[in-house]
Amino acid sequence: MMIAMMSPSAAPTILLYARVHRHALVQGQIQDKLAPTGVFMAGYLLVWLGFSVAATALHWLLEGEAFVSATMMSSQSRWLSAVVL
Repeated sequence: MMIAMMSPSAAPTILLYARVHRHALVQGQIQDKLAPTGVFMAGYLLVWLGFSVAATALHWLLEGEAFVSATMMSSQSRWLSAVVL
């Protein structure tokens, strides 16, 4: 879900990166023939995937320790609420 939400906002940056790389190829500044735009995009999505996994693991941990309610998805600890605020 995080990747689906963040991809549209990253599209202009990815397209700009592709344009700059194509321009560098035309100018002869880069020797390779394949543009690494896919690698740039994969790295961006991989970072968001890592963040999503970390956030999910943290939520499971807080739920397991009874700091977060599983049914209401709300804090059960005033100290957790204070830290988040």
